[in-house]
Amino acid sequence: MNPTPIASAVIADLQAKLNAPENILEAIGGMLVSASKDAFDKQAFGEVPWAARYPTQDAPKVNVAGVVADVNAGGQPKARRFVDRPALIDSGNLRKGISYSIEGSTVIENASEPYAQRAHAGGESTQFLSQTGRTQLARFLRQRPEYRPRLGFLFSVPTLTTNSVPRPFIGMTTDTETKIVRMLGDWLGLKAEA
Repeated sequence: MNPTPIASAVIADLQAKLNAPENILEAIGGMLVSASKDAFDKQAFGEVPWAARYPTQDAPKVNVAGVVADVNAGGQPKARRFVDRPALIDSGNLRKGISYSIEGSTVIENASEPYAQRAHAGGESTQFLSQTGRTQLARFLRQRPEYRPRLGFLFSVPTLTTNSVPRPFIGMTTDTETKIVRMLGDWLGLKAEA
């Protein structure tokens, strides 16, 4: 028995889509990047809320690593170094560096900043306090002596080691998985159930 012309057309259409999946892969990549960038505004990725900066530190809050970066650059510590939120948005480069690529039939999401993996999964970082940093820090602590208990130790250590907590922003969430199933169903012309 020969297939009916309608069934043949549907199968041919599905085969054509499966042979050229670039459009749907581009749409999925764009959606994944959008969800990752939204995490910076929400301070959460899907169901996983991001920890505040220095989550175990008592008040007054001090982003010590941020202060070291500021004073090493020759400036005074920025006001945002003394609040615990938002996290991971100092320069905006981490968020801007999120992108995707397509290799065959695979969408690969990535972040270009060298510290992206540590920001995403947590980990250790090390900073040196330069001579410029020492001078700037001393000037700041003379003006703001209440921060000496939190920052004074920097003069007596060769390096600052910081253990970052995980703040995931790359990958799949329950919401993105549901959206991908729907997108695929729409693309194939099927009614998809998530």
